[in-house]
Amino acid sequence: TGCSPRWRQAYAPRCQTTCSLWVRTMLAISCVFLSFSSAPVPDGGAGVCVTGCSPYTEPPFPTWSHMVSEMSKECKLMVHVGDTKSGSGVCDDDLMAGPLRIMVATGTPTLYTLGDNEATDCHRMKTRGDYTADGGSTCKDDPCTYPRESQFYQAEAARTYMIEQFMTDTTTDLTGKLPVTTQSEECPFNTMVVVDKMLVAPIEMPGSNFGLSNEANMEFVDPYDSKEKCATDACKATMSHLDMFHRANNCNMAWIEGAAFTAANFGLKAVIIPFHARWWTDPPNGGVMHEAAYGDFYSKMKNVTKANPDIMFYTVHADSHYWITFSPDAIENWVNVMVEGSTRGLTSFGQFKFEEGNDFDPVSIKEVHRKTPEEMDMYSD
Repeated sequence: TGCSPRWRQAYAPRCQTTCSLWVRTMLAISCVFLSFSSAPVPDGGAGVCVTGCSPYTEPPFPTWSHMVSEMSKECKLMVHVGDTKSGSGVCDDDLMAGPLRIMVATGTPTLYTLGDNEATDCHRMKTRGDYTADGGSTCKDDPCTYPRESQFYQAEAARTYMIEQFMTDTTTDLTGKLPVTTQSEECPFNTMVVVDKMLVAPIEMPGSNFGLSNEANMEFVDPYDSKEKCATDACKATMSHLDMFHRANNCNMAWIEGAAFTAANFGLKAVIIPFHARWWTDPPNGGVMHEAAYGDFYSKMKNVTKANPDIMFYTVHADSHYWITFSPDAIENWVNVMVEGSTRGLTSFGQFKFEEGNDFDPVSIKEVHRKTPEEMDMYSD
């Protein structure tokens, strides 16, 4: 396979016992020896900017457009960590994909990882507005605006659509400008690239308990587990939420370990792992909000941070709409950051910059808020 002798010595024994996914991931990273390592990052801006849970408004997204314009000038890489629309917005192209197109149009390299609102929650009554299901009301509001038509009702179909819109070329970011390493066509949200000596490795980990919430009336349009409960052939043919979870979770565990392995081999001191879900329950003491959904992630992060004490790991996500940073379980080389996203009247992003001279914690993090010029003029007096 062309793997280095060092790789064979260190990892060949594990290849006999671990799943083929882990082996394929390590082969992609180690045997190719990181084709992205020499990829030039476009000039302009500094560091990596992460946002999520945005814009949460209807087109044409004026506040979001202004913030993205500013963010594109301040950053070398932009990352949207999911929830491109609110939980009550319909699952359609305008709300799901429109905000990402605004990011891509700036020309600044852009990555994206899946949120729950634009995929795993498309079955929800408040999203699709279908209150007639299983005896529900035909109308929620006065005047009657429900039920309303959605483009997608099933998580797998929505996920596939986002991949088709932005990830047909798995060798680059969404703009097509920045070469990246992608884990596989099966898990195209899991990418890897180095920016300013920071290894950025998004994973697919949406909120709402990773799609594992078996909710009332869910089987009407989108199966949780048993496809026998589906009422239509189209429903029976799709992947269930449980199938989707296992596919993403298996990829994620291999990708996190691969990111740690890559950073160690290249002498990188900072690894940034973006995703969507608020996975934690008791900062800074640790603990997961939903063990079945996020327990593997929690255990994997504790393992890789312990195995790599000279590398700082920064997990960054959205989901709960406020800003918080803490070190889970007081682990010295793990910082978890939740970006705020859309709040009343403004939207925000987190900016990660590499700073020379601090070997232990080499990345500075700040929250940046933006309003539209019109909104700022309201306060000029």
